[in-house]
Amino acid sequence: KSSWQSRRRLLNVGVPWLLLRSLILLPTEYYTRGHGVLTVDDIYTILQDNFLKFSVNVDVTQYREQQRYTLNPHEGRASCRLIAEHFRDGCSVRLLNPQSYHEPLWRINSSLQEYFGCMVGSNCYWTPGGTQGFAPHFDDIEAFLLQTEGAKRWRLYDNPAGQSLPTQSSPNFTDADLGDCNLEIVLEPGDLMYMPRGTVHQGVAMEDTHSLHVTVSTYQCNAWGHLLQKAVPAALQIAMEEDEEFRQGLPVDFLSYTGVVNSDAEDERRQQFVSTCKRLFAKLVGMAAVSPCSMECSNLEPSCQSSFDPPRCPSALPSRTLFFPLFLL
Repeated sequence: KSSWQSRRRLLNVGVPWLLLRSLILLPTEYYTRGHGVLTVDDIYTILQDNFLKFSVNVDVTQYREQQRYTLNPHEGRASCRLIAEHFRDGCSVRLLNPQSYHEPLWRINSSLQEYFGCMVGSNCYWTPGGTQGFAPHFDDIEAFLLQTEGAKRWRLYDNPAGQSLPTQSSPNFTDADLGDCNLEIVLEPGDLMYMPRGTVHQGVAMEDTHSLHVTVSTYQCNAWGHLLQKAVPAALQIAMEEDEEFRQGLPVDFLSYTGVVNSDAEDERRQQFVSTCKRLFAKLVGMAAVSPCSMECSNLEPSCQSSFDPPRCPSALPSRTLFFPLFLL
């Protein structure tokens, strides 16, 4: 909890105990090589058993000469043959939402959703030795990087704009955009690294081995501001219905003493106008605290749940459970 949304943390203990002990409670063998959360063999199985498409489910990328390139050959099926060819040519392979096709990872996402109370997603990245697939950048999510095969060297930097906890991901950076590296670390199988939103990062697979890691992400669009974006309009609607002062017309000549052009003018009418705005905002805050914030929390719950992975259930449960289409209920 002391690291959440504030600083990076590396758990270099062979088994990522933060997930294992506190959140997921998966058997230790899920984290050992050969029985991992996700392996290269698992990726080939997913590609073989499912119709995954370039640009929708899979991307092949390279980062060279300070530029990131997406080299998807077409928008058709991402076959095992094409993926292997691009990997041999030095491309990184990004598989989007692998938890949709792989039960061990689905169990992790499902458990984390129960813990965090918001959507948890994941991507996996398979990178040839000595290469980099993506430009330095930061993301708008809280990220947990779990190394499952090989090794990757990570370099982390402070946000160039100085903004903590951004609500949008960054464009690609070049070396000229970055300051001094404040953490350089090599992740090996079983290592887990947490990065708060806004952490600029880049990773290069070690020369003598490929790298495969899973990035588990959460808390996208899940800030206080996102709640208030919904609650404040709802509170304003209630205020206009219940309080006559919110329905009174603006002063006839208010444009002559408001706005940026009049910001330096000493005008009693302007001061009174600002005072009225502040008083109405104070009323609005009181109304939002009573009902809309709580109401919008209730409204957020189904919208979040619609994007959740299905919850975990005992393996014997589906055989004795009936599922009804929604239109029959």
